[in-house]
Amino acid sequence: MERKLYTKGWFWLCIAIVVFLANQLPFLRDMRPVMYDEAWYADTAYNLLQGHGLRNAIVGTRGNSNFLLPMLTAGVMAVFGCNLFSIRLTAVLCGVLTMVFLSFCMKQMHVGWKSQSFTFLLFVSLSVFNTIFRFGRPECAAIMCVTGGIWLYLRYRTDASWKNMIGMSVFVFLAGCAHPYALLLFALLGILLLAEGLRDKNKKGLVNLIPLLLSAIVSVLAVAWVSKTYNVAGESYIKDRLSFKLIGEALPMYFKEAFLSKTTLSFLPLLAVILIMSFKNKENRGLAWVALAYFLVFPFLFSADLMMLGLGIDYVALVGVVLAAPFLEQSLANRGKWMSPVFVIYCLGCLGLTYYYNYAVKYEKANTVLAKELPAVVPDGSKVFGPIRQWPMLMKTNYQSEHTVLPIEAVESYDYVILNSQDVELYPSYACFLPIDDDKMELMYERNTRQYGIIKVYKTKTKK
Repeated sequence: MERKLYTKGWFWLCIAIVVFLANQLPFLRDMRPVMYDEAWYADTAYNLLQGHGLRNAIVGTRGNSNFLLPMLTAGVMAVFGCNLFSIRLTAVLCGVLTMVFLSFCMKQMHVGWKSQSFTFLLFVSLSVFNTIFRFGRPECAAIMCVTGGIWLYLRYRTDASWKNMIGMSVFVFLAGCAHPYALLLFALLGILLLAEGLRDKNKKGLVNLIPLLLSAIVSVLAVAWVSKTYNVAGESYIKDRLSFKLIGEALPMYFKEAFLSKTTLSFLPLLAVILIMSFKNKENRGLAWVALAYFLVFPFLFSADLMMLGLGIDYVALVGVVLAAPFLEQSLANRGKWMSPVFVIYCLGCLGLTYYYNYAVKYEKANTVLAKELPAVVPDGSKVFGPIRQWPMLMKTNYQSEHTVLPIEAVESYDYVILNSQDVELYPSYACFLPIDDDKMELMYERNTRQYGIIKVYKTKTKK
């Protein structure tokens, strides 16, 4: 019987991966415009692949201190080429590994094949995960590592061996190198294990926590070293993120994102699952408490990162999906007649909304076109100033973006200047080139896009 459940679990994992790839891979380049951070981190990956280390050239700082994603992206670029497809394929592959770790979690919780298949359906249908594993941002790597860490945590609950703790500690280190938000979840898991060890007077359990603490410390030191070594303008790994000064602004933004945004449809049911499991499921109550604590503590600890606050919800949503497996196991047994169709309708509805948003609202075949046309205008090796979102189309140039912390030179120092009408209005660094001086700059290319507005490429007339 156990072998049959094991085989069916792998079968549904393979089906889920196929569905996931069918969601993610088609039109991967053009589904959404390039996010600023996608180029930021991918530039580090590109430089690493060229043998220049974890260096960020288009900005001069960041996009490298959380170095796990750039390292993974560099590996994918080595196989599939240096392009936007490789940047986003890295995120997709992280999603596939996340599903494998999710499968391990469910097997560790002894969830039946039917509940496993429903949990996979939930994962592939929710927009929060479709988004995380489509963009080349560090959350894809962090969520993957956190899922692996939760799997080892569940193993440790049933077998408190040092091997399982070492395995969990490895995932803590990797997650910390991916993004600092992940460390908070592991810190809360460590506190839970510490409290239980003290309660039970379990000296062995307390000693086993040492590798967990050391791995977190080493990951912070590694990230701080990379930042100090490779960044022109240094950043403080802790200070730039941990602050209580902006709590008044952070809390409304955070809870609005959770309860009054497009994320709400995905997040609220998962939060409900976490709340129910915190009371109704003794075996997994601790993990549910950790998720709730993370949800409440996060906006206070990371209030300085106003633009990134919504990302904290991703980690709570992940735990919600993990806990959805035993929740479905219980619910399908007690309310099987109506639970199954309601659940399937919900998942299909979420998937339909995701398709509508991707294909009807956001899709435009702009990135593929620009990747062909811009290199035809701007030769490799040219010195360029332009939007960070156009860098993936011109990786082989000497590119400086509007986000740069390096000095912006006179227009004559650049071979080409690129403008897009959306970003020109947002970033004051373009003021060095505006208004356009026809005596110094010649328009070489123009295209109107929905994703970036009007893109214009100017060649400086002093450059022959």
